[in-house]
Amino acid sequence: MKVYGAAQGGSLLVLVDPQAKKQIAEACQSQGIQVLPANVSTQGVQIEF
Repeated sequence: MKVYGAAQGGSLLVLVDPQAKKQIAEACQSQGIQVLPANVSTQGVQIEF
């Protein structure tokens, strides 16, 4: 697991083993953290709505 924060910016990026993704997302949500879907890409950062 690797966690990145935005210095009080209100965002957090957590990189986890794909097998642990659901468990970690559920733990975050149980603490009131909004989880947004994301995937790793070789094309850089892309935001999709």
